[in-house]
Amino acid sequence: MKWYKNMKISLKLIIGFFIVAIISVIVGIIGLTNIRKISTASESLFSENLLGVSYIGRAATDFQRLRYNALKLTTAETLQEIEAQAATLQELNQSVDALLAKYEKTVSTGDARTMYEALLEQWTTYDEIIDKAVQYVSTGDIDKTENAILVDGKSAGDTLRETFLELMKMETADAEAT
Repeated sequence: MKWYKNMKISLKLIIGFFIVAIISVIVGIIGLTNIRKISTASESLFSENLLGVSYIGRAATDFQRLRYNALKLTTAETLQEIEAQAATLQELNQSVDALLAKYEKTVSTGDARTMYEALLEQWTTYDEIIDKAVQYVSTGDIDKTENAILVDGKSAGDTLRETFLELMKMETADAEAT
């Protein structure tokens, strides 16, 4: 340490500032590395979890609107009302299909994939029931329309609604765990 005591003060200050600069560079590199990790994790959280919850939630909302409009179909009295309800059902059907397709791209776990596949099967079943109901009402068969919507549609719709809710709970739990 005698060599350090023999140094001039200006050289000691330069060495001190140089050491502080090296420490600052090391802290900066560590900080930037961790910021990149956080950025990657937040992008993953957004793209996999938040978007998934958003898509499945919007699909569930449109599904509920579709159910409501299917009920309105049973009370339609004029051809114009029937056509308007059928068009609304078609629009909501396409919206649910599009949102489910978007959701499929965000599915990240095996459990969610399994539940999503079950939901697709249930959605196909419900969609077929609604298509039949629209066909029945367009031919004037109100009894078959009501039976399709109020009996078959209720059972299939309730099952589908529960699957939507479970899938949203699963996605929310995954997002909270991330």
